[in-house]
Amino acid sequence: MLFANKASGITSMEDLLEKSKANPNSIKMGMSSGGNTHVYALLLQQAGFACNIVDGGDGSDRIAALVGGHVDVCFVPYLTAKEYVENGDVVPLCTIGDRCSALPDTPSINENGYVENNFNNYYVWLAQGHRCRHRFLSGFSVRGRCDQPRSTPQISRPATSTIRSS
Repeated sequence: MLFANKASGITSMEDLLEKSKANPNSIKMGMSSGGNTHVYALLLQQAGFACNIVDGGDGSDRIAALVGGHVDVCFVPYLTAKEYVENGDVVPLCTIGDRCSALPDTPSINENGYVENNFNNYYVWLAQGHRCRHRFLSGFSVRGRCDQPRSTPQISRPATSTIRSS
């Protein structure tokens, strides 16, 4: 989910867009470099949000930076931000994926229309010769051997598996 520090005055995605355009790069957006939150931040940037994207570390570091006023908005899972939402320190702006049942009035990033969140396909890059048998993302499996530059591991998804984003 994307949250804002209450002191920032940002209460919605529309506010974030307007304020970021009015003062480009003045709003710091915390994310984790190379992770899914980095992708979400870049997608918002591509959609016209003129935020300064900064690496905030893991979820606990990002929420600490948000509550401490070191970033204005950041991506963290709901459970990481729950106590700060409840005490009013942070404001939920949008979910990534489906709406969160704990915050039913918070729209999804898709509903806002800024980003089409269709993360049904995941790509895995492996070093040549690397053997991989790894479970990730709610039961997805990756199996394969990248002996040749163009070989591709097989990725399978159980029919009952559901991806839930932060």
